[in-house]
Amino acid sequence: MKLKFSLLVFACLSVIVCSNPGFCERCCNFTPWGIEEYQLLGLSKEELSKKFKGKLFFSNGFKRATFQQEGTGLGYQGAVFKLSFNNNRVSSVQGVFEGCTQEYERPVFRSKKEALIYAIKHLSQYKGAQEQQSLAQAQKALAKLKTASSDIKSK
Repeated sequence: MKLKFSLLVFACLSVIVCSNPGFCERCCNFTPWGIEEYQLLGLSKEELSKKFKGKLFFSNGFKRATFQQEGTGLGYQGAVFKLSFNNNRVSSVQGVFEGCTQEYERPVFRSKKEALIYAIKHLSQYKGAQEQQSLAQAQKALAKLKTASSDIKSK
């Protein structure tokens, strides 16, 4: 009887923890969202609209990007990107999880390199196929950025 009760408690806690992204953000400090900050930096409003059509919803003059236009339906927005622009391009981005009682804020990124290093560091901790694909894309983007940087320095 004790074993069944323990399993029931464990199952209930697992459902609560795994279905509550806000808790995951607080305990783990990073949850992959499928779109990471580095992918937004340097893009214009038009490029954001095209690249993330149907994936991100922009409001407040493109200063907010959300994954659900209507929110989560649970009384809070969920994952949000806060964007700043300079010369009509995203100059800084911060991921924020707007939970029902607490917000989790990722760092503010002003450079693609910083955002890539952050994404790679945290995505490498996940073994799921989607996360591994995102990790490979981030590693490729960082290598490309480093190559472009070294080409500029050698000129």
